[in-house]
Amino acid sequence: MLAAALRAMRGSASARRFGAALAVGYISLCRRTGRWEIIGEDTRELLSSGRGRFVLALWHGRLMMLPTEMRDNVIVRAIISRNTDGEFISGLVDRYGIRTIRGSTRDRRKPGLDKGGRAAFLAGLHALKEEQDVILVLTPDGPRGPRMRCQNGVATLSVMSGVPVVPWSFSASRGRFLRSWDRFMLVLPFSRGVIAFGAPIPPPADRTAEAIEAHRLRIEAEITALTRAADAQVGRVTPVPGPAPK
Repeated sequence: MLAAALRAMRGSASARRFGAALAVGYISLCRRTGRWEIIGEDTRELLSSGRGRFVLALWHGRLMMLPTEMRDNVIVRAIISRNTDGEFISGLVDRYGIRTIRGSTRDRRKPGLDKGGRAAFLAGLHALKEEQDVILVLTPDGPRGPRMRCQNGVATLSVMSGVPVVPWSFSASRGRFLRSWDRFMLVLPFSRGVIAFGAPIPPPADRTAEAIEAHRLRIEAEITALTRAADAQVGRVTPVPGPAPK
């Protein structure tokens, strides 16, 4: 099931849709057969209430189990890249009722090309400002890294909207890290797992570049600390972050 889903990521649009359906089944199997402990139950209940506006931030390599934490009563939007992987992920999260905003971080290797990043940023900002209750999900190190390094977008969104950032991560005892740029964690069924919610990080009142940078660094540090805590609890060693952006 899993191998077919992964192969479908590089196939046609219809193959990706089929692969997304297989992936949903596999993720559900891992959730049902695993023993999952929750860290940050108070924050989890706050998000599950469907009341309030939040940015939920996690590393790209820890996406797999996130959809299982989304609730039907909660409006969730996710910023997803426009590349092939993004097409697959968009089809997958759509099956969990998560609405996607397509775009990505600017590729520094291709000046002037941001794959709709600005449009996605503005759409995300609009959702946070105009919708009374919404969770905006994004991966601050996506879509191409550096791994576990927070880009500017999440901090800027938080400051401009006045919305707090909630760090999120997970880990599992059975599975492996793929040899992808993000060291994607691939879970196996019957794992002992941890799903971790960090405390909301409020945005600074100051909108200066220095304040936004400090906010960015705090978000990065807290997502990484949460990830390391989850890994340690199941006996894993967290991958080394990529080089810090200059």
